[in-house]
This record gives sequence, C-alpha cells and structure tokens, in this order.
Amino acid sequence: MKWKKENVMNAYLESPKKGLETELEGKKLHEWGNIFFDIAKRGLVERKQVNSKGNDETVYLKHVENVIKNKKNRAQLLLDQYNKTNNLDFFKNEKENFNYSGF
Repeated sequence: MKWKKENVMNAYLESPKKGLETELEGKKLHEWGNIFFDIAKRGLVERKQVNSKGNDETVYLKHVENVIKNKKNRAQLLLDQYNKTNNLDFFKNEKENFNYSGF
C-alpha cells in the first residue's frame, strides 16, 4: 500500500488534536503503530542480541508498547491526569518520571 502525500499531511495536521485516534489510510495511528511495532519486535527478536541479563533488544520497545496498548501518548496521559484533578500538583511528585509514558 502506498500512502497518499495529502493523507499523510492531513494526519500530521490532525494529530495534535486527535492524538493516536487520528486516521490515516483507513486506520487510526495506534493501529498503524501496532503494525509497525510488531514488525520491529520480530526483527529485534530475530537479531538475538541479548544484554548481560539475557534480555533481547525488545526491552527498548516497552515504552512504545505502552503507548500503543493505552492508545494514548504522554501528552494525552498528562491531560487525563489534569482533567481528573483540575490542577497541576501531580507535577510536584518527585518520584514521577516524566520521560516515560505512563503513571
């Protein structure tokens, strides 16, 4: 399948509002993400490169897997947190790692 340039540009412009619910060529971005994630994971498994703990390189995909599973990116998770509390006090939590997706 070849994506049309105008459809890609439209998804690019819509994604700040719709996030992973943005559609591109008949699928939502989280669906495309799942397709590409599976390809990447299979490739890393096939490489059979492991670290000192015996884990293969798929450990580096954990963040992406969480985004796809939750169908929400970091910005959407932060907005959800704000909407629950109507304040930004959750930013004061020193234990929170804001570089990672998920609470």
